[in-house]
Amino acid sequence: MRKIKKLLTTVLIILLVFCACLSQTSCAEVSFYCDPSGKTWYNSVNLPDTSSPFYEEYDGYYTIEIDKKKNVVFTLIDGEVLKGKLTCSRNARYVWTDVSIQFENGETATGKCEKYSGRRFLKINYGTRGYSFSDKKGISKEEAEEYRAQLISFLTNVSITGIFPTKEEIENNELYKRFLDYHQIDPGCNGPIVYNQFEKATIEKVEKKSTEYTVVLDVNGEKINCTMYFHQTAALIKDGQIKQIPISEVVNGVCLVELSKQGSYYKNPYRIDKMFCFENN
Repeated sequence: MRKIKKLLTTVLIILLVFCACLSQTSCAEVSFYCDPSGKTWYNSVNLPDTSSPFYEEYDGYYTIEIDKKKNVVFTLIDGEVLKGKLTCSRNARYVWTDVSIQFENGETATGKCEKYSGRRFLKINYGTRGYSFSDKKGISKEEAEEYRAQLISFLTNVSITGIFPTKEEIENNELYKRFLDYHQIDPGCNGPIVYNQFEKATIEKVEKKSTEYTVVLDVNGEKINCTMYFHQTAALIKDGQIKQIPISEVVNGVCLVELSKQGSYYKNPYRIDKMFCFENN
């Protein structure tokens, strides 16, 4: 009887471990082997939003062509064209393709190709940055410029009126969702929905300290001291563009800020996580 009970206990433990593994892996996509040769690739689209306001990539921003003989023509962001040869091997453990491109200039790019959810994706690293491609055509330069103008108009309007959309308004507006980086964390495991929230403020003083800046803001008539660290930057909207500037170049005037409360052991009660400044404000 003891042996039977011991056996049943062991089987139960194995089942529990198996179920736990299933629950963990269900939160991730399973990828499949993908050969990048002879396919049409489009660079991944990266439009600016309030989390990443300085980046903009559209169709043709950079390109890669790989023929069936594994000859590669890679056009970088600055227009430089590189030619090389692709080698790839199946990664048996992770079920994707490891890729390597040896270019004629002596440089090498490495990355992977994977296929999941019915689509193919290619990611390579060259120099100091990564390049991403997919089998789906994105948006044109003209469409990207129109989107950027809409984002700038949205932020400018909030800076003038001080009215930020409600959660319900954001949920019912696809542009607002994209502008504010509205997304669900770990959707496979039903994680929380998050987005960037801003409020209108007036910058009254920017003072450099030993390890950070103290920015004095007027928010709805209340003066508050906020911290911004040396490594942080602000976004300046000027001439239809969103430009990255150091805190030392921030001037007094109207801005949009996303604030976080700091503990009582900090000198300033708030930290500025994101800041948008406006020319002529």
